[in-house]
Amino acid sequence: MKKTVFPLMLGVTGLLGVAGLLVHPPQRVFGNTDQRVWRLSVAPGGSATFPLPVAQVPVHIAVSFSLLNGGTQVPSEIMYAVVNQDEKSSKFSWVGTNNDGSVQVGTSNRSGSNPLIARICGGGCPTTNATLEVGSDQTVPGTLKLTVNRATVSRTATFVVTMLY
Repeated sequence: MKKTVFPLMLGVTGLLGVAGLLVHPPQRVFGNTDQRVWRLSVAPGGSATFPLPVAQVPVHIAVSFSLLNGGTQVPSEIMYAVVNQDEKSSKFSWVGTNNDGSVQVGTSNRSGSNPLIARICGGGCPTTNATLEVGSDQTVPGTLKLTVNRATVSRTATFVVTMLY
């Protein structure tokens, strides 16, 4: 005889999720969304930082990258991340999507953890043109940093950063 406890638990969890949607309609949940948009120009080898809002909720970040040369980056010119920052410690956790669809995950809780959140690769990874990472300036906690690789990019890059939270 097979045990059916696990599927039954998933069924109960699914029902609780549906009940939660009935109690909190989507209009009410998503109606509280705030948005910030930045346009940043970064020279090859340079970087720019911007603050992550202290909202104690996951922040959705979309970053587009362009050299404004009329070409299109292959495979794409975007990277995406969901980042959460703890209000008290300013530590981060994230899931980032590189422009080729591969994923980066991490946390700044561990000492020596890789700060890379997402990257834009030229012609496919591992050739990296730009990165989004946790800012290393401890005097300004809660910053993210965009960097342009001097070895692979020869023109000033324009980034459009959109945050939803």
